[in-house]
This record gives sequence, C-alpha cells and structure tokens, in this order.
Amino acid sequence: MRKRSYMGTTFEVWSGERTWFWLVPNPYRDGGVIGTAASESEAIEEARELIEDAVTGWPWALERLADYLDNGTIAAA
Repeated sequence: MRKRSYMGTTFEVWSGERTWFWLVPNPYRDGGVIGTAASESEAIEEARELIEDAVTGWPWALERLADYLDNGTIAAA
C-alpha cells in the first residue's frame, strides 16, 4: 500500500491482480470509502475527487441546513 496526501487528507492506493484500489478513511468513524480503478493514476484521481467533493460540499450542506433551520424547508439542489 502506498500512502498519499491530498488537501490535508491521507489516502492509500494499492494493486491486486489487474485492479487498483484506493481507500479514503473517515477519521471520525471506523470506516471510509474504497474504490477500484483500472490504473494507479485513475485510482489516485478518483480518491482526490472524493476528497475534493467532501471538502467543497460542506459549505453547500451547511447553507441548506441554515435554510432549513430558518425556514423549515430545504431548497432544491
């Protein structure tokens, strides 16, 4: 397994047979997200995309929560 870091998050990439795997752990729970890819570069890119989605998705999710708490409804995505 090779450990890598992106945007402050450590993830792992490894191969088995003809498949590459990646793991982005969730430091707040016992688990994370595992994915597969055809190549090492694809595995790294997919893990990075997941990390980016998690980081950039938070402000949007918090805005929706604030709307719900203020109005009692959630705006459409």
